[in-house]
Amino acid sequence: MKQLSVKKLIIRNIAAVGFIAVMLLAVFLIFFSDGIIVYADTSEFGGGNGTEESPYLISTDEHLQRLSANVQSGGVNGYNGVYFSLESDIDLTDISQGGLAGWMPIGTSLYPFAGTFLGNNRKISGIIINRISDNIGLFGVTSQNSVIKDLTLDGTIRGGMYTGGIVGYNSGRVENTVNLADISTMSASASDTGGIVGHNFKGTLVCNANRGRISNNSFNAGGIAGTNDGTLLQCFNVGEISIVRYHLEI
Repeated sequence: MKQLSVKKLIIRNIAAVGFIAVMLLAVFLIFFSDGIIVYADTSEFGGGNGTEESPYLISTDEHLQRLSANVQSGGVNGYNGVYFSLESDIDLTDISQGGLAGWMPIGTSLYPFAGTFLGNNRKISGIIINRISDNIGLFGVTSQNSVIKDLTLDGTIRGGMYTGGIVGYNSGRVENTVNLADISTMSASASDTGGIVGHNFKGTLVCNANRGRISNNSFNAGGIAGTNDGTLLQCFNVGEISIVRYHLEI
């Protein structure tokens, strides 16, 4: 009898483990598909569920700051395949002046932004950045899957190597953006400074315009890209560019 009870116990335990495994697999399949994460929690933003049909809504400076913090944490896979929609003009003055370094760029070299940010022809103003580190801009680093479009930026940005208005180091697609911010470097050795992106590495820049002042104490500066190693189409610059050494882009 005891032997039979032990066998039954073993069978029950195996069944329980199997059930848990099936449930975990189901959760995985629901939330992860082809490297794309689907988030169900809408409380961090103004609504939406992150899909193309219902993007997360960015309506306040707090929503934008949360986006930056979440990508920085590394726990959201850079929001790969996730959509964001800017629902109103946003003033970042309060957040930017919250510390000497100012705004924390969205995405790092370790955790680049990989989602789609729809600006809806709205404006983000009051951005202030004073960081001697690399990869500085509204977005710090973007992956090849990222899309940023239909956005105007205004403010003052100072950084290290790879400093741009919209993106510091770009590998994705940036389309129909306008930079009005003044962009400069904080180090005599910092290169690659641009109005739209600091360095465009295999990314695509389409229909972008720079009207801000670009200054660089080292080399590689441009109205659109400090250095372009990707595709650049139908972009223009009317901003002043100042460079100490050489290699001036458009």
